[in-house]
Amino acid sequence: MEELEFELISDSDPRIRDAIALGDKARRTVGLLPREAYADAARNKRLLVASAGGEVIGYALYGLPRNEVTLTHLVVSGPHRKQGVARALVEQIVVRYPTRLGIRANCRKDYGLADMWISLGFHPRLEISGRGADRATIVVWYRNNPEHVDLFSSDTPPL
Repeated sequence: MEELEFELISDSDPRIRDAIALGDKARRTVGLLPREAYADAARNKRLLVASAGGEVIGYALYGLPRNEVTLTHLVVSGPHRKQGVARALVEQIVVRYPTRLGIRANCRKDYGLADMWISLGFHPRLEISGRGADRATIVVWYRNNPEHVDLFSSDTPPL
């Protein structure tokens, strides 16, 4: 794979269409976001794209509530999965927001993505009922910023 490049894009950047197309293809597991959600994230510098050879191959769309980062979408194109792109996107977020306590992500349990989240350094915090008609179980995943260890961190020494 060519060298990865990462950039926070603006809502006028044509690559926003590529991010939207990736999100639409992944809607079965990430949900369908309105176009305006992408534009709003980009306007607020919360849409980070990963590119290789000029092609958008992944993105992270997130918010900055409270003292943490909340992932809304973490998407990598099919041909580029399992090549470290998702990990690199998460690491870019960690580097860009060193004072945040950590990164939170919600994911349906029945998607079977626990191994992926664990491989990215996340730990399950709790399970909640989803808001959809099926009330599917949602796992709240969390990755602490290395500078902020708490009781939920896997590297916290035992008492």
